[in-house]
Amino acid sequence: MQSDTLQKFIFICSAKSCSKNGSEEVKSALKAYIKSNGLKKEALIVKTKCMDFCKSGPNVVSNGQLYHKVSVKEAKEILRELLRD
Repeated sequence: MQSDTLQKFIFICSAKSCSKNGSEEVKSALKAYIKSNGLKKEALIVKTKCMDFCKSGPNVVSNGQLYHKVSVKEAKEILRELLRD
């Protein structure tokens, strides 16, 4: 089965250090943004295990780029940029 549109992904570390540094808030904010803007078919947030950059969390991967110490505001901009591509 094939989808008509390609969904874009943002990966967010959910390991202990990243969670302690705010990855759950980032994930929740992105999911809310996706829902409120009707983007469920365009973007998906994926929780991952440790990305091995524990002191730099929360860590996010989007479009092959790794981001460190991502805030909610930065995560929304990363998502908007991903959807422009």
